[in-house]
Amino acid sequence: MLLAKKFAYALACAAVLFAACSDDDKPVLPEEEVSEKTVEAIVVNEGQMTKNLGSISAIYSDGTVDADIFRQVNNRPLGDVAQDIALINGAYFVPINNSHIIQVVDAKTFESKATILAPDITPTRIVAISDTEALVSAGYGKGFVRISTVEPYGEATPEGGREVLEYIPTSGAGHYMAAVGNKLAVSTGSSTKGVVIYDLNKLNAGGDTIKVPHFGEKAKLLKDKNNIVWAIGEYKPDDNTKVIRCSGIDLAKEAVVSTIDIPEALNATSAKAGDLISVPSYNRTDIANNKLYFPVNVATEDGDLFSAEQGVYEVDVETGTYRLYCMTPDLGMMFGFGVSPAGDVYVGDCINWSAQQGYVRIYDRDGAHKDVKVGLYPTEFCFPDKQ
Repeated sequence: MLLAKKFAYALACAAVLFAACSDDDKPVLPEEEVSEKTVEAIVVNEGQMTKNLGSISAIYSDGTVDADIFRQVNNRPLGDVAQDIALINGAYFVPINNSHIIQVVDAKTFESKATILAPDITPTRIVAISDTEALVSAGYGKGFVRISTVEPYGEATPEGGREVLEYIPTSGAGHYMAAVGNKLAVSTGSSTKGVVIYDLNKLNAGGDTIKVPHFGEKAKLLKDKNNIVWAIGEYKPDDNTKVIRCSGIDLAKEAVVSTIDIPEALNATSAKAGDLISVPSYNRTDIANNKLYFPVNVATEDGDLFSAEQGVYEVDVETGTYRLYCMTPDLGMMFGFGVSPAGDVYVGDCINWSAQQGYVRIYDRDGAHKDVKVGLYPTEFCFPDKQ
């Protein structure tokens, strides 16, 4: 049985590494030459489960886009269910959940540099932990893998890929991460279980939990320029108060050292126009220029739940001030979220999970936006100038 499983996994890896994608039910994307224009943003598109439709889109400074740049350059699919992206040492590292791989992509040419095989986990999120290594979490699975972020990216495997440096079993789930020195903060994926702090040199020994409000599995842990890690979530200090709480965690001290509360209406009927009344159920967070950003629902009429529209709040971690940053009109279903170094808000619209190519809606401070068509279910953004 074990031999059969290993053989099946080898076949699956070979399919990802070498097979071109030609099934009739896969969308046909335009064949274009790879551009040498300036990349403004990289989009990771999750794709449809079991369809091998995970992809990378490149948005250029002139507004044009290559919707499936990895396939275009390498003549094969990226993999099945792309989850995250990190720019490390001149390459994009993309965990591919259902393919059990981390794809390494040249940041300039988009050529595949390596495929790191991770059969022991479902790769979900990635964070650099040193100049030469990164850690990949397993989402609702358990454990991490430690990988090399420098060539040749690990020992060669019989399947033609590269091996992870180490598999590290743990007792709990792990989603987004942030690393500072020898400490690692990990989101449990739960809005009530808080953040777990690990020592990087003894991950399998478990970690200590800090109970802070957190939006959950889709919300990043955000590291500011002073290496304070921020978690954001809804919180009720008492029966008459509801806030969005931003908790700043010093990982070395394993303690919350700063909190910023943004008032939220207790209920829609008591809300006034302009009040923050709720957050999207699938909430996201980002940081740019030492300011935190997260989507919210804002009342546009007094006491009317159905008048709410989506917008974005900005929180200055140095001054503790906050404001409604912009509105995000004409948005279908938010899936991905990011803020560029220029302050533009990027929202991945997955078109209500309708199994068609999604859009990235790019908003400025005035709420004006432009739309670009990308891949299926745009989920993560990477801004090369932000790294």
